[in-house]
Amino acid sequence: MYKKVLFVFLLFPFILHAENGFVKNTGFVLNTNIEYATEVLAFASIPEGKVFFLKDRFSYVFYQNDSITDSELMPHIKRKRITRSQRLDFVFHNANLNGKTELLLPSEENLHFIKQSNEFATSSYNAIKYTNIWNGIDIIFYFSETGSIKYDILVKPGAEVNKIQFLIDGANNIELKDNTLQIKTSLTEIKETLPISYQDGITKRKKVRKELEVDYVFEENILTFRVHKYNPQLPLIIDPWATFIGTPDSDQAEDVAMDNFGNAYVTGYTQSLNFPVSPGAFQGNSAGDYDAFVFKLNATGQREWATYYGGSAYDFGYQIKVDSKGNPFISGYSYSNNLFVSNGTFSGVFDTYILKLKNDGTFKWARYFGGSGGEFTVGMGVSKTDRIVIAGFTSSQDIQTTPGAFQAAHAGALDIFISVFDSSGNVLWTTYYGGSATDDAHAVNFDANENVIVGGETYSTNFPVSQGAYQSNNNGNSDVYVLKFDSLGNRLWATLLGGTANEDINGIAADTLGNIYVAGFSQGTDFPMIGTPFQPVKKASRDVILVKFLPSGLPEWSTFFGGDSTDVARALTITPDQFILIGGETVSSDFPIFGNAFQNTKAGGSDVFYAAFDTTGTPVFSSYRGGTSSEILLGISADTNYRVTMCGYTYSNNFPVTPGVFQTTYSGNEDVFVWQIDSTQGVPVDTTNKGSGDGIINIKNKSDIQVVYPNPATNHIAIKQDVSALKIFNINGEIVHIYNKVLYKNELLDISFLTPGIYHLEVVQSGVPNFYRMIVIK
Repeated sequence: MYKKVLFVFLLFPFILHAENGFVKNTGFVLNTNIEYATEVLAFASIPEGKVFFLKDRFSYVFYQNDSITDSELMPHIKRKRITRSQRLDFVFHNANLNGKTELLLPSEENLHFIKQSNEFATSSYNAIKYTNIWNGIDIIFYFSETGSIKYDILVKPGAEVNKIQFLIDGANNIELKDNTLQIKTSLTEIKETLPISYQDGITKRKKVRKELEVDYVFEENILTFRVHKYNPQLPLIIDPWATFIGTPDSDQAEDVAMDNFGNAYVTGYTQSLNFPVSPGAFQGNSAGDYDAFVFKLNATGQREWATYYGGSAYDFGYQIKVDSKGNPFISGYSYSNNLFVSNGTFSGVFDTYILKLKNDGTFKWARYFGGSGGEFTVGMGVSKTDRIVIAGFTSSQDIQTTPGAFQAAHAGALDIFISVFDSSGNVLWTTYYGGSATDDAHAVNFDANENVIVGGETYSTNFPVSQGAYQSNNNGNSDVYVLKFDSLGNRLWATLLGGTANEDINGIAADTLGNIYVAGFSQGTDFPMIGTPFQPVKKASRDVILVKFLPSGLPEWSTFFGGDSTDVARALTITPDQFILIGGETVSSDFPIFGNAFQNTKAGGSDVFYAAFDTTGTPVFSSYRGGTSSEILLGISADTNYRVTMCGYTYSNNFPVTPGVFQTTYSGNEDVFVWQIDSTQGVPVDTTNKGSGDGIINIKNKSDIQVVYPNPATNHIAIKQDVSALKIFNINGEIVHIYNKVLYKNELLDISFLTPGIYHLEVVQSGVPNFYRMIVIK
């Protein structure tokens, strides 16, 4: 048995009493044109009319009989009967119409959920089931013991709740008041209160049920639902959502971070006096010309809290990360000498700051950092032990470097600075880094061993590289560089990489094996192509570059990625299953698109792009996202449940946002956008080798790589434990292979028959199944 987790929405018990059960249409239903209504699958009679069930909807037809006479003096003569009718449709919006629809007799399997609530009554056909009407979502219509029609919506693990959308057609008026849906027709009025929702799961092998809080969301005649406080440890995947955040003034998001509950923390800056901060915010009012902001959204795109952060001058939020407890760290730079801080003093023209908030938005600590010139923080990382690293560039000659710093003195026009702090904001080590010209750090992070990795651009001809570096000399204009320091601040290696034109790095991260990936752009045709690049030739003035470095500092592969115009990568992150995700903006009309893209064509001047690569540099998914004006993507983050959130800003009033989120309308000038997706969606998987299975799989996300190895895999895998049985499912939940024998610890298993994609493994040990995710690459 699989661990099953289901939502059931008990909706629209309209007190319309069924008389004869569900009746199959065998050819005796006619439409108003006196034609056979072959599109009708079944119907049920109710006192007020009938309910018809079609492939793409269910429809109420209400009847009302009125009597009139031909004579006012003799009303008892020549009475006429006039029947008025009105049809009300509930269309399955954006549904999968290829799913199975069937009439059901009572059975333990098909009416399991109805029986649990003791709400079915015997009739010729007790239920109608629409299977997979939305991907992974079934609907069962049935009769309660009081005779009213109800339906359950069954959402399987791995399906998306927000796919459930009903387009209501035929009503005279529809209003949503206090979470009560009021539907008025010319013949009747329906009032529908909140749906009942619950989540089933297994706790210590005992089934538990938890009722959930659900709200209606009704916009443009489309009814959908908002789920509150669901259990993020159970495999409920929220539909991709996108929201605006903004005012008629200038609002820009610079970075986003995720905790492991699907919450997204966004920082940026705003010019607005009425930015939508939450009641009781740490700083409820704007204090200067531009203020930084911090905004927390939950997994359904709703505001949890939001606050300003700023003083009397200009203040900007540029980076945000969360620690192991979901507390956000924010860094940026400030021209204000009166920021609310608990450590440090304002020292120069503008200084860097670090702010720590609790996950409820309350203040924890803040500090200035800088010298007598200016410091610009562009990169930030948080380690698994909650250390903080910031990096950027400075004109200050007097930053307080720590004893034994790799480079204690400022060397050029602008130098890189790197500084590591403990979780309380105390400096652990600080160093300059650079040559005699301008050197900028634009990306910094930790690897799994708490080594610090840094990337950016340098114009210096004497940039300090390590002995044996892959490239020792600047080849012209700005070249990119990658540095690696250990946790104590000792440099491990440094290398340049570039051609004769300008290059830059904007994102850096390390996988679980310590390999380092960087992304940015190149203006040159001679940027080094290493290994077997997916795109070896630059196509336009600027193309995305993506490079993989081994832990030793040698590049393993590099590739261009782009179309016929400007393409720039602004951010990079890595998912738990070791896919490299990048985002940025593109002006190309032929930007390479892979998989089931969210948007296949460019919509405006510049659109944002999102792309996923495997560890060999092969793209597995990419998509546009944008409206008819321009967008810039600046931040990307992934959680351990494979959700990905991106942010930036847009000038488009039709940027594609989703119903029911925090802000669905564009406010003007430039607005923040925040976009959350499931990173496994859209990745193409070959399913020609199909088996059976109902697709209800509870995945153990956090330990896939530790149990199944190698992961990603090519032709063989091994399991780090003895197992009594093993099943392999594809992404659709279909069984593609079964090992019905005892498999011993570390026994090599042949998977060469699997095509590239994402698979789920059911590993049975001592009779208990556990599920893991496996990536296959070729």
